[in-house]
Amino acid sequence: MENEKAFGKRVTTMRKRRRLSIPDLVERTGLSYQSLWRIERGQQGEPGVFTAAKIASALGCSVDYLVGLYEEKTESESKPTAAALIGV
Repeated sequence: MENEKAFGKRVTTMRKRRRLSIPDLVERTGLSYQSLWRIERGQQGEPGVFTAAKIASALGCSVDYLVGLYEEKTESESKPTAAALIGV
């Protein structure tokens, strides 16, 4: 449950930095409002790689940042994402 909450906190933080609402993120990702709301609160479970890639792409950051491999967004954004390397 800790990882889900950390992922959700990073999604919320990045969404707010980008000045996006949850409905904005719904539109950009194609995910449901309820799913994004639960992800942000750590109630959805850890999302799959395709869902995480959709969210990262919509937020303009890397999956690596969202899953906690990097602490600073600028550091993670300068590196290729794991999803990009596998062609997601």
